[in-house]
Amino acid sequence: MHDEISSGHVVAIAGIGVPSMVLTGFLSDLDVFSLPIWLLISVVSGGLGMMWAHTPRISALFGGLVAGACVPISLGVYVYFRLKYGDSFLKIELMLVGALGALPGLGIYKLINRIFGLDP
Repeated sequence: MHDEISSGHVVAIAGIGVPSMVLTGFLSDLDVFSLPIWLLISVVSGGLGMMWAHTPRISALFGGLVAGACVPISLGVYVYFRLKYGDSFLKIELMLVGALGALPGLGIYKLINRIFGLDP
């Protein structure tokens, strides 16, 4: 298990974070692509970044792909309902929702490792 942040983690975090922030309206100056393109960027960078960062590469790829899809969707749904039914929100709420959105990817990573005996 890696204890340090590698360049693969940076690729995944930036590649998922920037599209998520654009899709939720926080980086509207960068909104040059449509929704499917931003989701594709998020999914591909999540998968490749995690594959680059972790040793069981196939499980990291699938976990990163799932996390790359789930994080922007969870943040988008949260921001939509929070702005529709609430006044405002704290930035820490976005971090928590993003972390919760990544949990399905972590679950897929652990499940594939367990099923195929790939635990490092």
